[in-house]
Amino acid sequence: MKSVALALAALTLTACGAETPVRHSIAGGDPGTTAAPTATPTPKPEDFESFRTPSGRLRCTIAEQALVCQVTLLPSDTHYPEPSQRISPECEELAPKQWGNAVRLPADADAYPLCATDVEVPDPDPPALAYGKTWERDGFTCTSEEQGLTCNSGRHVFFANRDVITINP
Repeated sequence: MKSVALALAALTLTACGAETPVRHSIAGGDPGTTAAPTATPTPKPEDFESFRTPSGRLRCTIAEQALVCQVTLLPSDTHYPEPSQRISPECEELAPKQWGNAVRLPADADAYPLCATDVEVPDPDPPALAYGKTWERDGFTCTSEEQGLTCNSGRHVFFANRDVITINP
């Protein structure tokens, strides 16, 4: 008889509740659900303002209506690439050991090597432009190949790799 009374009491209490179960949430949300992960699309290196070669030796960006590529010496490098042009008098005087540490390609003139002592490419680790890929922006085009990087602006061209910077090859 006691068990029948308990069963009736339980049935009565259940019937007194809401028609649909009430879910109580705790701080931080309902532990039974999780937010669906959202994929953040990663832009291709060709879409970035700056890029680097796969080796990391060259980093390039557009600055002051010119394409600038900065050379970073890797542990296996003993010197900067040798430019095909003679060292400028300014570089000979100011920083002869830096000759060839960068190359600048203006929008409407021939490229020229630099001896800059400061880094001109602000992004220290831009995305890599894979071998065989081409980057295009603001009238400049660069193609990354295992042999090196070729960039142009119309008929003005330079080629750079670990050994040379060649203007209008």
